[in-house]
Amino acid sequence: MAFVTCFVVCFRECRTVSMTTTSEIDSHVDTGIVDANNGSVDKTRTNRLVNAQAGLTLADTVDQEFLSSLHITRMKKGLSDDLQCGFDQKPANSSTTTNFDDSCPLSAFCKCTKSKREMKCTGNIPYIPVPPAYVTSVTVLRASFGTLTNQTLTNVTNVSLSCLNLSHSEITHIEKDVFLGLKFCQGAKLDLSGNNRIYLRDLKMAFCDLASSNVSVLQLDNMDFKTFPSGLLDCLLGSKIRSLSLRNNNFLTFSGQALSPLGELTTLTLTYNYITYLQDVEGFRNLTILGLRWNNFRQIPRLFKETSPDDNVYPKLQKLRLGYNRILEIAKEDFSGLRNLKHLELKFNYIRSLANNFTADTKNFFKLCPNLDVLYLTDNIMDINNPALEELFSPLSKLTRLIIENMGIYKRLLEPLFRVLPSLRELIASRNTISDWTPGVFTEAKKLEKLYMDSNNISTISEYSFPKSLLDNLKKLNLAGNPFACTCDLMWFRNWIRTTKVTIVALNHTCYKCYSPKEWKHKNLLSFNPTVESCTVKKLNLPLILAASLGTAAVVIAITVTVFVRYRMHISYCCFLTRSKLKGDYDAFVVYSATDRNWVIQELLARVEDEEGFKLCLYDRDFIPGTDIVDNIMVSMEASRKVILVLSDSFAASEWCEWELKMAQHKLLDERREILILVKLGDIQHRNMTNRLMLLMRDKIYIDWSDCELSRHMFWQKLIRALSRPSEPTAA
Repeated sequence: MAFVTCFVVCFRECRTVSMTTTSEIDSHVDTGIVDANNGSVDKTRTNRLVNAQAGLTLADTVDQEFLSSLHITRMKKGLSDDLQCGFDQKPANSSTTTNFDDSCPLSAFCKCTKSKREMKCTGNIPYIPVPPAYVTSVTVLRASFGTLTNQTLTNVTNVSLSCLNLSHSEITHIEKDVFLGLKFCQGAKLDLSGNNRIYLRDLKMAFCDLASSNVSVLQLDNMDFKTFPSGLLDCLLGSKIRSLSLRNNNFLTFSGQALSPLGELTTLTLTYNYITYLQDVEGFRNLTILGLRWNNFRQIPRLFKETSPDDNVYPKLQKLRLGYNRILEIAKEDFSGLRNLKHLELKFNYIRSLANNFTADTKNFFKLCPNLDVLYLTDNIMDINNPALEELFSPLSKLTRLIIENMGIYKRLLEPLFRVLPSLRELIASRNTISDWTPGVFTEAKKLEKLYMDSNNISTISEYSFPKSLLDNLKKLNLAGNPFACTCDLMWFRNWIRTTKVTIVALNHTCYKCYSPKEWKHKNLLSFNPTVESCTVKKLNLPLILAASLGTAAVVIAITVTVFVRYRMHISYCCFLTRSKLKGDYDAFVVYSATDRNWVIQELLARVEDEEGFKLCLYDRDFIPGTDIVDNIMVSMEASRKVILVLSDSFAASEWCEWELKMAQHKLLDERREILILVKLGDIQHRNMTNRLMLLMRDKIYIDWSDCELSRHMFWQKLIRALSRPSEPTAA
């Protein structure tokens, strides 16, 4: 049995990994559910996207986890020498709702929130005002400071700062003693992100006053670093900085040598770069959390391999995040230097095989990671149903969370899964094609507390689906988005829902629906109330029924064969259309080049789906795994109201994009409606322009993307208007 299901590699020249709404989660979302097209509603998603309008990269869960753990540690130790910043007491009149202070200074620019102890100012303010007495967090965005001086920060010198955020404020120069008079609390954060025109020599000198401060988190996101500036952190030698964020820069490689002054550094975030290579082991040795999401790794970084059998290269590293890269293959020794690793994320890569000779190596693959606690394999294309995976998982006796979303798991769950993972407490197998499982699958799930199988093909849950031992231990169950058959076979499950103490996640009328029989289609599962009497079969004349059934079946078969032979081409076409309808309608199908994936994810998807509520169809998220690529494209276009063409130089040079353009024009001709929306990213070289593309751009109005903020505002207005407008008939 082949272990991998391979997609056509050349297709990735035009399609890349897109950001799914499914779980960039550290715990699966309980309030949102994966539906057929959009995936899980992700609570943390806004924490990892680049804000399309403000251009801000927001802190993700890595920093939140770090700060939370730092606070808990400080509380346990009873530290009293450092500034407490009000963490240990509730602010006056606090509540669970946002508590804005009407007396906040410069109210046209600033908002003050008592419950968060925060003053947040946005825009070109003339100065930083004196915050209210309860404030410990000061945020100033897009202030156009130019030169940052002592005078600029005068009004916050008496504030016990837990956070000072001066991001995206067009700072070009910093006086060397600008931070000298500030009072930072223990664990404080300093954010200078987005000031990408800053004079680096000034910044280096200003850091010297932070070495003796309580700043623990430093954020330098969106700084347009091509390489990390030499010596930038030299003045921070001996500082308390434990978390460094360098998101959304332009690194192609990164050296640990740059981190050598930060001896206390435990968390490094390099998300949203273009890194293909890491070097210098020493600079990473003290890390416990390393975030490498959304880069261009095609293989596991060599730094993680042991240099000798006794060498534990990174003895402290516990969390490694390699999701959203382009990793194709994993060799058995790739993680050999990470023996204390507990959390490994490999979600949304192109992994097609594990080791060169998988069958022979499965027993040893995770052998050197026996302490692994969490394993993300989401959105890869491995054949998780292969029996060889019993050997693969067998060393992971301490694994408590396994996330295998959208991996093409078909029909049945891997039977020996719980036998080889005795500590498993949470299994997330959402967005697969699981329809049923053999009776013994959950018998060994003795510690399982959370089970998520939402958005699969499960139609019936009976009293034999889960053993009593599992139901007694289970705390959360998610079966939303499945095509339930509301027949008498579902009576046990419907009655169990009423009495169980297990939390049924998202149990509401939109997430649990009947899909059959016809009279119950799309109705609320909760309104289906079968009784024992209504499901009791009356005694009938079985021989007579059998004879009549056989006779009817013979006639039907004869007619069916005749019709199929004579009209097979018409039937095939109807089946194709039916498949497209089953997929569910989209507002637009997006055609784009691999080179433009970051723009599609960070700008288009973030604005059009997250903010405006439209539903887009993207290759990696919405195509049906295991089916023909050409069929997927045709079905998805048929299921979409419109087609967005993201035109760029790389688009023009791609044969796959040219083919998709051709298909989009065929759809235009077939429907005789204006369904094309043209978005242009940058200049297109004349040598890459095909006749088809030149004619299209000559005859159609396109929307031009610009870096100018005012132009961007007009861009989004035009695009949203085009998506909202009904498709107008074309000229005959």
